Amino acid sequence: MEALMTLIVCLSGCGPSVSRDDELGRLAGSYTQLCAEMQYLKQNHCPELQIPVMLQCVNEVESALSLKRAREFREGLKVLMQRYPTDLPPQVQQKYNRALPGNENDAAKSCLWLAQENNRQRFQQLQTIRGLEKKRD
Repeated sequence: MEALMTLIVCLSGCGPSVSRDDELGRLAGSYTQLCAEMQYLKQNHCPELQIPVMLQCVNEVESALSLKRAREFREGLKVLMQRYPTDLPPQVQQKYNRALPGNENDAAKSCLWLAQENNRQRFQQLQTIRGLEKKRD
């Protein structure tokens, strides 16, 4: 299994990132996870949100990666997509519950805040992926 795919599959549970491939894999997996989190929020708490389509998120990551790394990402993503239905709900629910008090217990404000934070994180991650990919081996 290639380094990028290995990291995507095991995420941070395998230990600290030590190579560019490891970091790219972590960022790529995290980027798509953020997109999946928005889908959960829309379905469960925030029906008014405009969310990114998962295919769009995957395409954005793939276009930032080299062809070889994009193939590895696509293979690792298959494993992640199987994990999302069970792994994400408790994580996203916890984020939502933490956002409520900071937004006057207003669900709409919390949804907007979470969406803005998610967009900010995704933008930063995509920029970092592009920057790391430019520094090819």
